[in-house]
Amino acid sequence: MNLEDVRQEIDRIDGQIKELFLQRMQLADQVCQIKKETGAPVYAPEREREVICMRSDGVDASRVPFCRAFFQQLMGISRTCQYLEMEERNRTRIEIPEGEGSVELALCCKPADGRLAACLNAAALAGLSLDRVHMEGGRCQMRLSGDFSTKLAKAAILQIIEETA
Repeated sequence: MNLEDVRQEIDRIDGQIKELFLQRMQLADQVCQIKKETGAPVYAPEREREVICMRSDGVDASRVPFCRAFFQQLMGISRTCQYLEMEERNRTRIEIPEGEGSVELALCCKPADGRLAACLNAAALAGLSLDRVHMEGGRCQMRLSGDFSTKLAKAAILQIIEETA
């Protein structure tokens, strides 16, 4: 195969991934609705660990970290959508600007568990900028800035707070 052939095959696979992603997101919406009705929390770390272990089982050892990262990101995106839908149920423990501004967050997190990456991804999805970050001994301090008037920005902050408490 030449480069163009390989790229065409990647494009074909990406099309399949897109369709499967959309199907998965529809199911995640159903999970969200059930969680809203039952009061269950959005973030279920035990379930996430179980899913990641199942999905990386049987994967070549050299690809396991990448497989794990892929599913962590995928589940983080699903949770961001759930926080967006559950915004009225969740109330932040910090003051969020109504428009342009910044927030200071002090969090408990370990980079190796993937939660920090998911939270930073949620902030990026919301168009927020990471102005400063300092990590020391399982504690993380960060400042995010941007337009906090959108539901997505508020959902991202909720996700960060809930998942790093």
